[in-house]
Amino acid sequence: MRYLRVVLLGAVVVAVVAFGPEAGAATTQISGCDQTVKTNAVLTKGLFCQGMPGIVVGASGITIDLKGFRVRGDNTSGNIGVDDTGGFDKVTVKDGVVRNFDTGVYAVGDKVVISSLVVSGNSLSGVVTFGDSAKFTSVTASGNGTNGIAVAGGSSASITSAAASGNGATGIQVSGVSASIRSSTASGNHNGILVGSSASLKSVTASGNFAAGITGSTTSGLSIASATASGNGTNGIVISGPSVSIKSSTAFGNGDNGIVVNGDAASLKGNQADANGFPDGASDLAGLGILVVPTTTAPTGTNTAGGNDDRAECDPAALC
Repeated sequence: MRYLRVVLLGAVVVAVVAFGPEAGAATTQISGCDQTVKTNAVLTKGLFCQGMPGIVVGASGITIDLKGFRVRGDNTSGNIGVDDTGGFDKVTVKDGVVRNFDTGVYAVGDKVVISSLVVSGNSLSGVVTFGDSAKFTSVTASGNGTNGIAVAGGSSASITSAAASGNGATGIQVSGVSASIRSSTASGNHNGILVGSSASLKSVTASGNFAAGITGSTTSGLSIASATASGNGTNGIVISGPSVSIKSSTAFGNGDNGIVVNGDAASLKGNQADANGFPDGASDLAGLGILVVPTTTAPTGTNTAGGNDDRAECDPAALC
């Protein structure tokens, strides 16, 4: 019996050794440009892709791990750094740098995850996604020709700990509904952050953007909490639509107004808006701390505003 147990144990060891390589075969090694991957894949070295795409997604449910390497293009028109235009779902791209393509990452499927990624110097956008439930975590998008991060369609996008700076159009743009943006920054872009209906923003900063800091349009409510909008060329925060909620946020040093809401039943509570309305340091006696323009239902809430170029500070005056 003891001999039999040894034999059986040896068989198990042999079986483990035999099956090990087969399990490992499910991971593809990426070693060249324009490679299509249909399983989980890892980058084995940095790539310089002249006149061709970087990595092409060929299946749903896979993870592409760049392992800290850089995938670099030569800004050839139409070439994408990580290309999921085939519409594959549940694709994850993580841990590396994608730069100098037409678009850095372009994904059309649902439940795409972009994590710990730098996308910079691309001719158009850093990252573009279509589809529902896109998730961005620790993404840096800088120096791209148009948008840094663009959720161009779909609902329920989640963006956390992102930084978008120096992009030619909008730093973070989400056109779908019910987006969540948390602990993220947009600075030195043309526009800072642009969102759609039912979006929720918390602990975001939009500063030094050429035009507006935070912009949105909603048909069913939008909430902003603990945000900072400062030093933007036009308005700090400007939202259009009903039932907007802005609380515990700060808007200061913006060229036009600090906080603007165009819509009914707005709730503004505990915000502070100071020193707005001095573009290039000049005074024209225009520029309020807070401005709300309702059609029928007046806004509610109490806020603080001071030192704005329009000495009325707030309109309606009851807001501060």
